[in-house]
Amino acid sequence: MGKDVRKEVKTMFEFFESLRQGVLGGMKSKLEDFLEDTREQIRVAVERAVKKAILGLIMMVGVIFALVGLAKYLSETIPSFANGIGYIVLGLALLFIAIIAKALSTN
Repeated sequence: MGKDVRKEVKTMFEFFESLRQGVLGGMKSKLEDFLEDTREQIRVAVERAVKKAILGLIMMVGVIFALVGLAKYLSETIPSFANGIGYIVLGLALLFIAIIAKALSTN
């Protein structure tokens, strides 16, 4: 009877050990897959953010150059805009447009 009990205990121990390894192994595998997917999503999001930031910076520099050129053009071609009034007129127009856009976006 002692050998049978030991054999049954050993069998039960092996069963629970294999069950534990199966459950923990499955959880570990799922966790690794989840972390890998999350890592990939973060990488893609960071890439997109960096691209958008660089493009936004390039666009802002382009807009600044265009506005400065337009202001210079206005100051040089329209006699009443001489002495830098073109810069002021263009700045006020952009400020007005920004205020209207802000008012419309809050609604």
